[in-house]
Amino acid sequence: MILFSMRRNCSVGFGGSLGFFLVMIFALVLNGFSQNENSLHIDSVSVLPGTNHVIIGWTLQTTVTEGYIEIHRQLPNETYDEIANIPNVFTSSFIDNGVNAGSAAQSYYLTSKTLIDTLFSSAHRTIFLRDPNADFCEGEVSLSWTNYQVETTTGQSVQQLVPFDSLRIQVSNDGQVFSTIETLPQPQPPQNLQIQEFSVSGLNPSQYFFRIQAYNSETGVTSSSNIKSYGYNPPELSSLQVDYVDIVENQELQIAFSASGDTGDFSYEILRSDNPDTGFDPVDTATAPEVVSDAGAEVSQGPWFYRVKAWRAEGECELHAFETTEDFSSIFLSATARSAPNEIMISWQHHFPAVVDFEYTLKLKSEQGLWVEVPNFINDGSGEFFHRFIPGELVGIVTYKLEAYRRDNPTVTISSNYVAVQIEPLVHIPNAFRPTSQHAENRTFKPFFVGFTPESYQLRVFNRWGLVIFTSDDPLNGWDGNMNGSTATPGVYSYLIQYMVPGGKTIENRGVVTLVY
Repeated sequence: MILFSMRRNCSVGFGGSLGFFLVMIFALVLNGFSQNENSLHIDSVSVLPGTNHVIIGWTLQTTVTEGYIEIHRQLPNETYDEIANIPNVFTSSFIDNGVNAGSAAQSYYLTSKTLIDTLFSSAHRTIFLRDPNADFCEGEVSLSWTNYQVETTTGQSVQQLVPFDSLRIQVSNDGQVFSTIETLPQPQPPQNLQIQEFSVSGLNPSQYFFRIQAYNSETGVTSSSNIKSYGYNPPELSSLQVDYVDIVENQELQIAFSASGDTGDFSYEILRSDNPDTGFDPVDTATAPEVVSDAGAEVSQGPWFYRVKAWRAEGECELHAFETTEDFSSIFLSATARSAPNEIMISWQHHFPAVVDFEYTLKLKSEQGLWVEVPNFINDGSGEFFHRFIPGELVGIVTYKLEAYRRDNPTVTISSNYVAVQIEPLVHIPNAFRPTSQHAENRTFKPFFVGFTPESYQLRVFNRWGLVIFTSDDPLNGWDGNMNGSTATPGVYSYLIQYMVPGGKTIENRGVVTLVY
């Protein structure tokens, strides 16, 4: 190929104007031989990271070294305007720093002008990546973009093939170093304003940078889109746990749970089961970690097992990672009285995560209605304790409860259900008495109550004909053997003793007593 240099508006030998004329003739002749080799085409228009400026790369084949290149950019009204004039036909790239390709696609075409010809390129449009959308429920980010486009610039514009055969979906954590996570075929030719989509799944919470890159596998030429960053930060809970299950005054179950993280982005569901192996059912919801009441659980039918599940407050998707997996139950107490020896077997069930530990105290309700600690209570881990007592020390209905607090948080005390045990009273009723006895306790007939003072007491003594000969409503006042002011006849008499033991139970004792002298 013969290259010919020409300078506009200058003389080159051959005697002034005649020489210039001959040069022009020679250039035209040369152009006639080589015009099929002259061409101008854009290799790529690509968005630069960081600035969103556009770099245009092109190839110009020409036999003339004198001339210039015009850069034309499309305006919002779809007309093109010249934005740069490059007085060097050997230049092969240009950066348009007067544009933001991060907000819209940008289209360019080039014109090269020499003394012998004017060449036009096709118009090339950058890939434009739109704002990503995240689907927290599915754990994915959706990308959409308009593809690289090429169209004619003379006459009616026509979509043309693009110089790329594939599309790379690329991601970065710093916006500088990108890796390809998927390769797609390049549509040919891409339709004007056609939206292409792709979903990126399996992302961990982090800051991500995305871009689309068109690629020519033969030449290695690429065209990158603008970069879109997205903080894929679905609401997170760093912890979620049941703290305790309490029974309030033997009437209502309360479940306290706590969480940390984006707690306000979740709603919470309380789950209950009477057997953790048979599944949990929802019983209540909460908008924040708090204490929730479960009015539907009968406290005496426990233990009741609880879990908590967290749901996104917006939408209906469930984030399965946020669910307590270890059961937390109420304290379920039971008791059985035994007379030989005099003891009450206390047993309880309490289930909670292994990382939690409780300190227990056994209490019983006194006659005054106050809760007092059972002495010598020991929790050996078996869930059983034998409360031994002196005969007559406990009478009537004895009520127990078990209290506990977490060792790592002793400010909150929880309670079990109440359990009541009926202990029969210890009453000694003599079967004979002697008014003239040397021992005062044998001179009158009356019952001896061990460990308690009866209420609603009444003693009635009857003769052989069933007539009442003595009555008393004072447990300390017994029959001295007199009847109507005279000594009663020695013999057998019947009696009826009625009284109420602590706890409200009424007792009747019937029998006979022998009066002797």
